[in-house]
Amino acid sequence: MPYLTQSNAQKIADRIMEIVPYNINIMDQNGEIIASGDKSRIGSVHKGAVRAIERREAYNVYQDTDTERRGVNLPIIYNMQMLGVIGISGDVDEVMDIARIVVTTAQLMVENEIFNDIIAIKETRLNNFLYEWSQRKAEDYDEAFLNQAEYFKIDVTKERVAVLFRLKRVRFSIIERIQRMLHKGDYVIRQSMENVIIFFEDVPQLQRRINDIMEISTDLQRCFVGEKSNIALKSVQSVEKVMKMAEATKNDQQVISYDDLRLECLLSEITEDNVIRDIMEKLTHNDANHTLQHTILVYADTNEDQKKTCSMLFIHRNTLNYRLDKIEELTGLNPRNGKNLILLYIAVIHLRLKV
Repeated sequence: MPYLTQSNAQKIADRIMEIVPYNINIMDQNGEIIASGDKSRIGSVHKGAVRAIERREAYNVYQDTDTERRGVNLPIIYNMQMLGVIGISGDVDEVMDIARIVVTTAQLMVENEIFNDIIAIKETRLNNFLYEWSQRKAEDYDEAFLNQAEYFKIDVTKERVAVLFRLKRVRFSIIERIQRMLHKGDYVIRQSMENVIIFFEDVPQLQRRINDIMEISTDLQRCFVGEKSNIALKSVQSVEKVMKMAEATKNDQQVISYDDLRLECLLSEITEDNVIRDIMEKLTHNDANHTLQHTILVYADTNEDQKKTCSMLFIHRNTLNYRLDKIEELTGLNPRNGKNLILLYIAVIHLRLKV
C-alpha cells in the first residue's frame, strides 16, 4: 500500500512552503513528482530523485547545469523501504535542514498511517471474532478459537447476557456512545443495520445499565434481553426468540426480557401435532382479521379474567362471550377450559410465528 500518496504529499509540500521561500517537490519511489509548488511539474520524472533512489542516499546539486538545478534530494526511507524523495531547490547548505525536516515529517506521517492501519486491522479482526463467537456452538470451541480468544484477552467461558438494541435508523454516533458506556468484559456485535447486540458481563446491574443506554437517544427504539449463558450462541438465540415472540404476540414493551416471554418461547418449540395443526387451519380460514386469535392471547394473559380481558380489548362482556363461543364453535375447544385454552394458545403462538 503506498502510504506516500499524492494527496498527503501535497499537503506536506503546501504546509512547508507557507513557512519557507523555497519550492518543494515530493517524488514517489520511482522518481515521479507527485507534489510540488509548481503544479505543472506533477507527473514528470525528477532526475535528481532517480539518482537518490538508485544510491539510497542524498543526491545534492551544488551548481545549476543544463539538465539540473542546484538543490538537495533526500530519500524518504521507512523500515528500510524506499517511499520517495524530497527535493528542494536552492543553495544546498541553506535548504538541507529544511529538507531533513520535510523528510522527518513524511516519515512521521507514514508511521502514523501505518499505526492507524494496524489498529483498523485489529478492530476488524476483533469484530470478525466477536461475530464468530456469537454464532459458534459449544462443541466448536476448539483450540484455534480459544487461542483467538486469548489473543483478544476475552474469557469466552464467562456467563454473559446478550441484549439486542433495535435502532429506528442507522446512526454510528449512537453506537460510539454506547461503546463508551460499556465495562471491561462487555462486547458489541453489529448484527445488522438496525440491530446491535451487546454481551454484558455485569449482570447484577444489567437493568439499570440498559435503562441508561436507552436514554441515549430516541432512535433506540426497543431492547430485548436474552438468557444468561456461558455459551454466547445460546444467549443470542434466546434474545432472537424474545424479539420474534414479542412481535408475534404484539408485545409493545420498550424493554422486554426472556423471563417476560419464557412461556411463549417454550411453547413455540412444541412440535405441531394434528390437533394443533387443525386449530391453526380453522383459525386461518375463519379469522381473517385475527380478532379471535388476539382474544385468545389476551384471555390467557389475564388468567381468564373476563373483566380484564374486556378492558384490554375495549369490548363489552357480551362481545367477549360471543367470541369465546365462536372459538369453541370453530375449533371444538372451549377456551373457558384451562387445558383447552393452553392448546388454543399454543396454536395461536405458532400461527403468529408463521406470519
